[in-house]
Amino acid sequence: DDSSRVLREYMVAASRDHRAVLVILSDRLLKLRQDQAGDVPLYLQHLRALESLQVHAPLAHALGVGKFLWELEDLSFRTLFPGSYSSLEDWQRQLWEESEEMMEEAKVEVLASLNRNEYLVARAGR
Repeated sequence: DDSSRVLREYMVAASRDHRAVLVILSDRLLKLRQDQAGDVPLYLQHLRALESLQVHAPLAHALGVGKFLWELEDLSFRTLFPGSYSSLEDWQRQLWEESEEMMEEAKVEVLASLNRNEYLVARAGR
């Protein structure tokens, strides 16, 4: 939205030192973490999460601080869309488990194939 863009531009222009913007981003990240753990009213959590997505996350992206960006987005999505976030976590966990199994199977196949190669076996000294 246009007002978010103007606010981001103002924050960058007003701050001659990017370290000050990093302090602002750190403060917002801390507040989002506290929202997850504390007794903050839901409406305030939603306001902070929405503002973080519209203002702070793009600002972090503009400054090239990916760790801030990812965590700001992650905590904001978790707050604003808890059902979808939970579904995505489950899907990601399932994919991770499947990929670990696939990697283990591929490892066994590659090692077996390498062990069948006489040239490699002779050079490896087995």
